[in-house]
Amino acid sequence: MKIKPKKFDVGEMLAQERIEIPRDMLRSDLTHKMAILGSDLVCQVVENLEAYEKTATVQDNSEATLAPVVNKSIAFIDFHKQSNYEIYNLWRSVHDIVKLRCKWGPTNTVTRFKVVHPPWHIEHLQLDSTKLPGETVFLKVNKKQNFLCIKCRDGWIAVDEIMYGKRKVMSSRDFANGFLRIDKTKPLPPSENNNSIAMFVKDEET
Repeated sequence: MKIKPKKFDVGEMLAQERIEIPRDMLRSDLTHKMAILGSDLVCQVVENLEAYEKTATVQDNSEATLAPVVNKSIAFIDFHKQSNYEIYNLWRSVHDIVKLRCKWGPTNTVTRFKVVHPPWHIEHLQLDSTKLPGETVFLKVNKKQNFLCIKCRDGWIAVDEIMYGKRKVMSSRDFANGFLRIDKTKPLPPSENNNSIAMFVKDEET
């Protein structure tokens, strides 16, 4: 892109390339991929600058988007207002910058999530759609799959590597063992294995 005096990001484009972003790609991985692509384009342009200058195109302002400054407030989850896919996509974009956070309702303790699983990993479990946003259940699908699931405005999201207050990171199973009632004498099928009505709520800290 050409640079104009005393202006930022408004010059003509010398080269561009479109890439597909998989629905489960993390921002950190996308950044790495685009860095390689960008460096390759720079080398191509430098090697044949005159030709690229002749085909330079003006940027289309109608396609411009505003990127807000990222601070910790972006990580505050509101299960009443956000869908499972909105929360998952938010995590993909900021997972290595800030941790998504809310409060564990029964103790009003700030809780952060290091991992948010793709929503399609639990869609087949047919979780109860009538639950309130924030309601939390633990599902043991098999020996290798355990999910701490939270009801969202639309759908459910599964989280792991949970940071409760100032405690060390714990697994979804450890969190369930410590904070959800698990009645091992009454096993239920996965679609009905709801063992607590405890809830996560929005963190109102500013």
